[in-house]
Amino acid sequence: MKKSKKAISVFLCLVLAMAALTGCGNSAAPAASDPAKGAEGWVPTKNVIIVVQAGAGGGSDIFARKFAEIATAKGLSPKPIVVENRPGGGGAVAYNYVGKQQHGDPHYLTIVVTPFLTTPLQGMAEVDYTKFEAIARMGVDNSNGLLVPAKSPFNTIEEFIDYAKANPLKLNLGGGNIGSADSIMTQVLEEGTGIKLNYVAFGGGGETVTAALGGHVDAIWGNLAETKDYVDNGDLKLLATISSERLSLTPDTPTFIEKGYSEVDYPMFRGFAAPGGIPEEAIAYWEDVCKQVYDSPEWQEGYLKANVISPGFMDHAEFSQELEEQNEFHAKVLKALGLIK
Repeated sequence: MKKSKKAISVFLCLVLAMAALTGCGNSAAPAASDPAKGAEGWVPTKNVIIVVQAGAGGGSDIFARKFAEIATAKGLSPKPIVVENRPGGGGAVAYNYVGKQQHGDPHYLTIVVTPFLTTPLQGMAEVDYTKFEAIARMGVDNSNGLLVPAKSPFNTIEEFIDYAKANPLKLNLGGGNIGSADSIMTQVLEEGTGIKLNYVAFGGGGETVTAALGGHVDAIWGNLAETKDYVDNGDLKLLATISSERLSLTPDTPTFIEKGYSEVDYPMFRGFAAPGGIPEEAIAYWEDVCKQVYDSPEWQEGYLKANVISPGFMDHAEFSQELEEQNEFHAKVLKALGLIK
Protein backbone atom coordinates (compact mmCIF):
# COMPACT_ATOMS: atom_id res chain seq x y z
CA MET A 1 0.00 0.00 0.00
CA LYS A 2 2.89 2.35 0.83
CA LYS A 3 4.40 1.65 -2.60
CA SER A 4 1.04 2.34 -4.19
CA LYS A 5 0.69 5.68 -2.37
CA LYS A 6 4.25 6.60 -3.33
CA ALA A 7 3.56 5.79 -6.98
CA ILE A 8 0.38 7.88 -6.95
CA SER A 9 2.28 10.80 -5.42
CA VAL A 10 4.97 10.64 -8.06
CA PHE A 11 2.30 10.44 -10.77
CA LEU A 12 0.47 13.46 -9.40
CA CYS A 13 3.71 15.46 -9.24
CA LEU A 14 4.42 14.64 -12.86
CA VAL A 15 0.90 15.65 -13.91
CA LEU A 16 1.16 18.94 -12.00
CA ALA A 17 4.58 19.66 -13.51
CA MET A 18 3.30 19.00 -17.03
CA ALA A 19 0.26 21.19 -16.38
CA ALA A 20 2.50 23.99 -15.17
CA LEU A 21 4.65 23.77 -18.27
CA THR A 22 1.60 23.65 -20.49
CA GLY A 23 0.12 26.65 -18.71
CA CYS A 24 3.31 28.66 -19.20
CA GLY A 25 3.30 27.77 -22.85
CA ASN A 26 -0.31 28.84 -23.23
CA SER A 27 0.23 32.15 -21.45
CA ALA A 28 3.02 33.04 -23.86
CA ALA A 29 1.12 31.98 -26.95
CA PRO A 30 -1.15 35.04 -27.35
CA ALA A 31 1.81 37.42 -27.53
CA ALA A 32 3.51 35.31 -30.18
CA SER A 33 0.37 34.86 -32.26
CA ASP A 34 -0.90 38.41 -31.93
CA PRO A 35 -1.30 39.50 -35.58
CA ALA A 36 -0.54 43.11 -34.63
CA LYS A 37 2.99 42.22 -33.63
CA GLY A 38 5.81 41.22 -35.91
CA ALA A 39 9.32 40.02 -35.13
CA GLU A 40 10.40 43.63 -34.51
CA GLY A 41 7.13 45.15 -33.30
CA TRP A 42 4.05 46.45 -35.07
CA VAL A 43 2.82 45.36 -38.50
CA PRO A 44 -0.43 46.22 -40.32
CA THR A 45 -3.46 44.09 -39.45
CA LYS A 46 -5.87 45.65 -41.97
CA ASN A 47 -5.69 47.53 -45.26
CA VAL A 48 -3.24 50.43 -45.31
CA ILE A 49 -4.75 53.64 -46.70
CA ILE A 50 -2.57 56.33 -48.29
CA VAL A 51 -4.72 59.44 -48.39
CA VAL A 52 -3.78 61.81 -51.22
CA GLN A 53 -4.74 65.47 -50.87
CA ALA A 54 -5.18 65.92 -54.62
CA GLY A 55 -7.04 64.26 -57.47
CA ALA A 56 -5.96 61.26 -59.50
CA GLY A 57 -3.21 61.75 -62.06
CA GLY A 58 -1.39 64.61 -60.34
CA GLY A 59 2.10 64.62 -58.85
CA SER A 60 1.05 63.52 -55.36
CA ASP A 61 -1.14 60.77 -56.77
CA ILE A 62 1.70 59.44 -58.93
CA PHE A 63 4.00 59.57 -55.87
CA ALA A 64 1.58 57.58 -53.69
CA ARG A 65 0.72 54.98 -56.30
CA LYS A 66 4.33 54.31 -57.23
CA PHE A 67 5.17 53.80 -53.55
CA ALA A 68 2.23 51.42 -53.10
CA GLU A 69 3.19 49.53 -56.26
CA ILE A 70 6.80 48.97 -55.16
CA ALA A 71 5.98 48.16 -51.53
CA THR A 72 3.35 45.64 -52.66
CA ALA A 73 5.61 44.01 -55.26
CA LYS A 74 8.34 43.56 -52.66
CA GLY A 75 5.94 42.19 -50.04
CA LEU A 76 6.80 44.92 -47.55
CA SER A 77 3.27 45.02 -46.12
CA PRO A 78 1.29 41.93 -45.10
CA LYS A 79 -1.90 43.81 -45.96
CA PRO A 80 -2.96 45.62 -49.16
CA ILE A 81 -1.91 49.24 -49.61
CA VAL A 82 -4.77 51.30 -51.02
CA VAL A 83 -4.49 54.83 -52.42
CA GLU A 84 -7.48 57.05 -51.64
CA ASN A 85 -7.89 60.53 -53.17
CA ARG A 86 -9.55 63.17 -50.98
CA PRO A 87 -9.00 66.48 -52.80
CA GLY A 88 -10.38 69.80 -51.68
CA GLY A 89 -9.59 72.86 -49.61
CA GLY A 90 -5.96 73.04 -50.67
CA GLY A 91 -5.36 69.68 -49.00
CA ALA A 92 -7.47 70.47 -45.92
CA VAL A 93 -10.00 67.70 -46.62
CA ALA A 94 -7.32 65.01 -46.60
CA TYR A 95 -5.27 66.44 -43.75
CA ASN A 96 -8.30 66.89 -41.48
CA TYR A 97 -9.43 63.36 -42.25
CA VAL A 98 -6.08 61.74 -41.46
CA GLY A 99 -4.83 64.02 -38.69
CA LYS A 100 -8.10 64.36 -36.82
CA GLN A 101 -10.44 61.50 -37.64
CA GLN A 102 -7.73 58.80 -37.85
CA HIS A 103 -5.67 59.99 -34.87
CA GLY A 104 -3.67 57.10 -33.42
CA ASP A 105 -4.29 54.70 -36.32
CA PRO A 106 -1.00 53.66 -37.98
CA HIS A 107 -2.85 52.12 -40.92
CA TYR A 108 -3.17 55.60 -42.44
CA LEU A 109 -0.53 57.64 -44.24
CA THR A 110 -0.76 60.94 -46.08
CA ILE A 111 1.41 62.86 -48.52
CA VAL A 112 3.72 65.59 -47.27
CA VAL A 113 4.15 68.35 -49.85
CA THR A 114 4.04 72.16 -49.61
CA PRO A 115 0.27 72.43 -48.81
CA PHE A 116 0.84 70.16 -45.80
CA LEU A 117 2.34 73.28 -44.21
CA THR A 118 0.85 76.22 -46.08
CA THR A 119 -2.81 75.19 -45.84
CA PRO A 120 -2.85 75.03 -42.01
CA LEU A 121 -0.77 78.21 -41.78
CA GLN A 122 -3.53 80.00 -43.68
CA GLY A 123 -6.16 78.70 -41.28
CA MET A 124 -7.72 76.43 -43.90
CA ALA A 125 -7.19 73.14 -41.98
CA GLU A 126 -8.06 72.09 -38.45
CA VAL A 127 -4.74 70.32 -37.94
CA ASP A 128 -1.15 71.35 -38.63
CA TYR A 129 2.08 69.37 -38.93
CA THR A 130 2.36 68.97 -35.15
CA LYS A 131 -0.69 66.67 -35.22
CA PHE A 132 1.15 64.17 -37.41
CA GLU A 133 4.20 61.95 -37.17
CA ALA A 134 6.69 62.56 -39.97
CA ILE A 135 7.74 59.21 -41.41
CA ALA A 136 10.27 59.86 -44.18
CA ARG A 137 11.21 62.21 -46.98
CA MET A 138 11.39 60.33 -50.27
CA GLY A 139 12.83 62.97 -52.58
CA VAL A 140 13.06 66.68 -53.38
CA ASP A 141 11.11 68.31 -56.18
CA ASN A 142 13.24 71.20 -57.43
CA SER A 143 12.52 70.74 -61.12
CA ASN A 144 11.05 74.19 -61.65
CA GLY A 145 12.47 76.85 -63.89
CA LEU A 146 11.87 80.40 -65.08
CA LEU A 147 10.67 80.37 -68.68
CA VAL A 148 9.98 83.17 -71.14
CA PRO A 149 8.17 83.18 -74.52
CA ALA A 150 10.21 82.44 -77.62
CA LYS A 151 9.99 86.07 -78.78
CA SER A 152 11.12 87.47 -75.44
CA PRO A 153 14.12 89.82 -75.59
CA PHE A 154 15.63 87.98 -72.62
CA ASN A 155 18.05 85.18 -73.39
CA THR A 156 19.81 84.92 -70.03
CA ILE A 157 18.70 85.18 -66.43
CA GLU A 158 21.08 88.11 -65.94
CA GLU A 159 19.28 90.10 -68.65
CA PHE A 160 15.93 89.37 -67.07
CA ILE A 161 17.00 90.39 -63.56
CA ASP A 162 18.86 93.50 -64.72
CA TYR A 163 15.77 94.71 -66.57
CA ALA A 164 13.51 93.92 -63.62
CA LYS A 165 15.75 95.89 -61.26
CA ALA A 166 15.65 98.92 -63.55
CA ASN A 167 11.89 98.59 -64.11
CA PRO A 168 10.11 97.54 -60.87
CA LEU A 169 6.69 95.88 -61.31
CA LYS A 170 6.84 96.19 -65.09
CA LEU A 171 7.41 92.49 -65.85
CA ASN A 172 4.46 90.12 -65.47
CA LEU A 173 5.30 86.72 -64.02
CA GLY A 174 2.62 84.04 -64.30
CA GLY A 175 2.02 81.13 -61.95
CA GLY A 176 -0.52 79.32 -59.79
CA ASN A 177 -2.92 80.89 -57.32
CA ILE A 178 -1.65 83.09 -54.49
CA GLY A 179 -0.19 80.84 -51.81
CA SER A 180 0.86 78.18 -54.31
CA ALA A 181 4.44 77.05 -54.79
CA ASP A 182 4.72 79.40 -57.80
CA SER A 183 3.81 82.44 -55.72
CA ILE A 184 6.22 81.35 -53.00
CA MET A 185 9.02 80.94 -55.54
CA THR A 186 8.26 84.44 -56.80
CA GLN A 187 8.64 85.81 -53.29
CA VAL A 188 11.92 83.91 -52.91
CA LEU A 189 13.12 85.29 -56.26
CA GLU A 190 12.25 88.88 -55.34
CA GLU A 191 13.92 88.68 -51.93
CA GLY A 192 16.98 86.92 -53.32
CA THR A 193 17.59 89.34 -56.18
CA GLY A 194 16.07 92.62 -55.03
CA ILE A 195 13.61 92.85 -57.91
CA LYS A 196 9.86 93.53 -57.93
CA LEU A 197 7.57 91.68 -60.33
CA ASN A 198 3.86 91.84 -61.06
CA TYR A 199 2.57 88.37 -60.20
CA VAL A 200 -0.34 87.10 -62.32
CA ALA A 201 -2.22 84.14 -60.84
CA PHE A 202 -3.75 81.44 -63.04
CA GLY A 203 -5.94 78.47 -62.24
CA GLY A 204 -3.39 75.83 -63.19
CA GLY A 205 -0.23 74.94 -65.04
CA GLY A 206 -2.01 74.56 -68.36
CA GLU A 207 -3.44 78.08 -68.22
CA THR A 208 -0.06 79.48 -67.23
CA VAL A 209 1.73 77.88 -70.18
CA THR A 210 -0.99 79.02 -72.56
CA ALA A 211 -0.55 82.60 -71.34
CA ALA A 212 3.20 82.42 -71.97
CA LEU A 213 2.77 80.90 -75.43
CA GLY A 214 0.38 83.68 -76.29
CA GLY A 215 2.74 86.36 -75.06
CA HIS A 216 0.29 87.53 -72.37
CA VAL A 217 2.94 87.37 -69.62
CA ASP A 218 6.66 88.04 -69.69
CA ALA A 219 7.68 84.89 -67.82
CA ILE A 220 6.27 81.90 -65.98
CA TRP A 221 7.33 79.25 -63.53
CA GLY A 222 7.17 75.81 -65.07
CA ASN A 223 7.76 72.25 -63.95
CA LEU A 224 10.37 70.97 -66.38
CA ALA A 225 8.84 67.52 -66.62
CA GLU A 226 5.74 69.24 -68.02
CA THR A 227 7.29 72.10 -70.02
CA LYS A 228 10.50 70.66 -71.48
CA ASP A 229 8.79 69.78 -74.77
CA TYR A 230 7.93 73.46 -75.25
CA VAL A 231 11.58 74.33 -74.65
CA ASP A 232 12.81 71.65 -77.05
CA ASN A 233 10.36 72.86 -79.71
CA GLY A 234 11.53 76.44 -79.33
CA ASP A 235 8.18 77.73 -78.03
CA LEU A 236 9.63 78.72 -74.66
CA LYS A 237 13.12 79.64 -73.44
CA LEU A 238 14.40 78.33 -70.12
CA LEU A 239 16.55 80.95 -68.39
CA ALA A 240 17.38 79.25 -65.07
CA THR A 241 16.28 76.52 -62.70
CA ILE A 242 15.42 77.12 -59.05
CA SER A 243 17.46 74.19 -57.75
CA SER A 244 20.65 73.65 -55.80
CA GLU A 245 22.46 72.14 -58.80
CA ARG A 246 21.90 71.65 -62.51
CA LEU A 247 19.24 69.13 -63.39
CA SER A 248 19.98 66.05 -65.47
CA LEU A 249 16.99 66.88 -67.65
CA THR A 250 18.42 70.30 -68.56
CA PRO A 251 22.19 70.06 -68.03
CA ASP A 252 22.94 73.16 -70.11
CA THR A 253 20.68 75.45 -68.07
CA PRO A 254 22.25 77.27 -65.11
CA THR A 255 20.75 77.53 -61.65
CA PHE A 256 20.07 80.84 -59.91
CA ILE A 257 22.62 79.83 -57.28
CA GLU A 258 25.51 79.36 -59.70
CA LYS A 259 24.72 82.78 -61.19
CA GLY A 260 25.35 84.36 -57.80
CA TYR A 261 21.81 84.42 -56.39
CA SER A 262 22.51 82.11 -53.48
CA GLU A 263 19.18 82.72 -51.74
CA VAL A 264 17.06 81.78 -54.76
CA ASP A 265 16.48 78.13 -53.95
CA TYR A 266 13.20 76.42 -53.16
CA PRO A 267 13.45 72.64 -52.73
CA MET A 268 10.00 71.12 -52.32
CA PHE A 269 9.92 68.00 -50.19
CA ARG A 270 7.92 64.89 -50.97
CA GLY A 271 7.32 62.44 -48.16
CA PHE A 272 4.93 60.62 -45.88
CA ALA A 273 3.34 61.33 -42.50
CA ALA A 274 1.04 59.31 -40.27
CA PRO A 275 -1.56 60.51 -37.77
CA GLY A 276 -0.25 61.62 -34.40
CA GLY A 277 -0.59 59.29 -31.45
CA ILE A 278 0.66 56.14 -33.18
CA PRO A 279 3.13 53.85 -31.35
CA GLU A 280 6.87 54.19 -31.86
CA GLU A 281 6.94 50.65 -33.26
CA ALA A 282 4.61 51.75 -36.06
CA ILE A 283 6.78 54.77 -36.85
CA ALA A 284 9.82 52.50 -37.05
CA TYR A 285 7.92 50.04 -39.26
CA TRP A 286 6.90 52.66 -41.83
CA GLU A 287 10.30 54.32 -41.72
CA ASP A 288 11.88 50.98 -42.62
CA VAL A 289 9.38 50.33 -45.42
CA CYS A 290 10.03 53.79 -46.85
CA LYS A 291 13.79 53.23 -46.78
CA GLN A 292 13.50 49.89 -48.56
CA VAL A 293 11.30 51.42 -51.24
CA TYR A 294 13.60 54.44 -51.58
CA ASP A 295 16.71 52.26 -52.02
CA SER A 296 15.09 50.14 -54.72
CA PRO A 297 16.02 50.66 -58.39
CA GLU A 298 12.29 50.87 -59.11
CA TRP A 299 12.10 54.05 -57.02
CA GLN A 300 15.43 55.52 -58.07
CA GLU A 301 14.81 55.03 -61.78
CA GLY A 302 11.08 54.52 -62.05
CA TYR A 303 10.06 57.43 -59.86
CA LEU A 304 12.86 59.89 -59.07
CA LYS A 305 14.57 59.93 -62.45
CA ALA A 306 11.37 59.48 -64.44
CA ASN A 307 9.70 62.45 -62.71
CA VAL A 308 12.77 64.71 -62.42
CA ILE A 309 12.76 64.42 -58.61
CA SER A 310 16.12 64.82 -56.88
CA PRO A 311 17.31 62.17 -54.41
CA GLY A 312 17.25 63.01 -50.73
CA PHE A 313 16.04 60.53 -48.12
CA MET A 314 15.34 61.68 -44.56
CA ASP A 315 14.33 59.39 -41.72
CA HIS A 316 11.71 60.15 -39.07
CA ALA A 317 13.97 62.30 -36.87
CA GLU A 318 15.52 64.23 -39.75
CA PHE A 319 12.22 64.83 -41.52
CA SER A 320 10.55 65.96 -38.29
CA GLN A 321 13.23 68.62 -37.86
CA GLU A 322 12.97 69.58 -41.53
CA LEU A 323 9.22 70.14 -41.26
CA GLU A 324 9.65 72.35 -38.22
CA GLU A 325 12.19 74.51 -40.07
CA GLN A 326 10.12 74.57 -43.27
CA ASN A 327 7.03 75.61 -41.33
CA GLU A 328 8.89 78.63 -39.98
CA PHE A 329 10.14 79.49 -43.47
CA HIS A 330 6.71 79.23 -45.07
CA ALA A 331 5.13 81.29 -42.30
CA LYS A 332 7.58 84.06 -43.09
CA VAL A 333 6.88 83.89 -46.84
CA LEU A 334 3.11 83.80 -46.41
CA LYS A 335 3.31 86.88 -44.19
CA ALA A 336 5.30 88.66 -46.89
CA LEU A 337 2.60 87.68 -49.40
CA GLY A 338 -0.03 89.16 -47.09
CA LEU A 339 -1.80 85.83 -46.66
CA ILE A 340 -1.33 85.58 -42.90
CA LYS A 341 -0.68 88.10 -40.15
